[in-house]
Amino acid sequence: MTVVAAPPTLVGEHRVLADLELVLDGVLEPGHVLGGPVAPDRSDPSAADRTGLLVPAPLVGPALEGGALVLVDEESTPLGRLTDLEAEPTRPAGDADAPVLLRGTLHRERRRESGAGRALALDPTRPLAPGTLLVVLARPALLADTARVVAAAEAGRVLLVVPDDASDTAGVPTAVLSAAAVRLAARLVDAGLAVDVATAPLARRGTADDARLVDRLAARLGAGARLVLTDDPGLDEAADGWQDVVRALDLGEPTPQLADEDRTGLTRWRRPRAQRGLVVFLTGFSGSGKSTVARALQDWLLEHTDRTVSLLDGDVVRRLLSSGLGFDRASRSTNIRRIGYVAAEVARHGGLAVCAPVAPYDVDRRAVRAMVEAAGGDLVLVHVATPLEECERRDLKGLYAKARAGLVPEFTGISDPYDVPTDADVTLDTTDTPTADAVALVVARLRAGGWIPEAP
Repeated sequence: MTVVAAPPTLVGEHRVLADLELVLDGVLEPGHVLGGPVAPDRSDPSAADRTGLLVPAPLVGPALEGGALVLVDEESTPLGRLTDLEAEPTRPAGDADAPVLLRGTLHRERRRESGAGRALALDPTRPLAPGTLLVVLARPALLADTARVVAAAEAGRVLLVVPDDASDTAGVPTAVLSAAAVRLAARLVDAGLAVDVATAPLARRGTADDARLVDRLAARLGAGARLVLTDDPGLDEAADGWQDVVRALDLGEPTPQLADEDRTGLTRWRRPRAQRGLVVFLTGFSGSGKSTVARALQDWLLEHTDRTVSLLDGDVVRRLLSSGLGFDRASRSTNIRRIGYVAAEVARHGGLAVCAPVAPYDVDRRAVRAMVEAAGGDLVLVHVATPLEECERRDLKGLYAKARAGLVPEFTGISDPYDVPTDADVTLDTTDTPTADAVALVVARLRAGGWIPEAP
């Protein structure tokens, strides 16, 4: 009996899953590369209506052998299947680990149920009434935007569309922005318009691509005109007004640009910094002094503020949260993202988390920042930039000696790289800086940012 292996699965990133829905609903052309740029026009003869997807190198062989690749969401629910696969030679020469572009025929497995805003999900296969104005709310509406929408709605009908992920809505959670859209709809109805509200998978990727994506959606729906309210000055002339609102929310200042009910709703998302969840994330070589500074910072915060503080030290987390992981690159990345997830949950509930892992890879640190911000918190990145030579001289745990002897593979700074942060909020070197002075540098940044009060 011949046993046929099940096709491999790939957990799609947000933009990939968003594009999958749009291709299957006819908004994007079948030859589109999921998660990739939106072509200037719909004609791409080379694609031959075969959908593309960049696939991690280890999955390419099993997918080609099995003739299919299944795309699943974060809940492992199959959403789409690529069949009749062919690989395109796009991998850079000599880079065996680079993703490979596979093209195939895209089939729907089922409609997505996970994610935010599904109860309001738009059906792009149902055309709008003639002349309907399509308004994409990629940020909350200012009071002046109400007049803009009324002026643009020549046919008296409006569809308000909210992108269904906070990464596409200036960081505002979909539920918060959808509620704001419903309030805006009520104001527009009072102005004599007929208004509907919906969510749609409009994943952002840059000014030109975003504009093309909205154009594709408008064409698919048969919209009479379109208006985009966003934080991108390239798409929205009022973006600066929204940035003023964000700054005012951070500082707890008045926001005359917002309706009172909108400010109330947004404050639940973006509390003033003095009340907002915060993650202080220290990164640096082993032996750089991260843990020492982190513990002292926790003690200072508990003594001098009324914030609740959780310490997520690298070694402690390794024992309790990531004991089953190794020290290869994939395992270390998973460890950092686990720390980020826990820290984000602390921030979600208004707490303050101090984290002190090595965190050598920029991509993981940025993923942690994204998780924290999606939870409504902020992240302050502290680069403990103690030089490698000093860390190795200390060799507090004997790890550098083992790494030099080849007993510890892929050791950061010796046999594995460290991506020096380019986005650090604080940089300190513990070679000649006492712990109290290092803590004072971090505290000064927290005070300047408004997360903790100024000294009395």
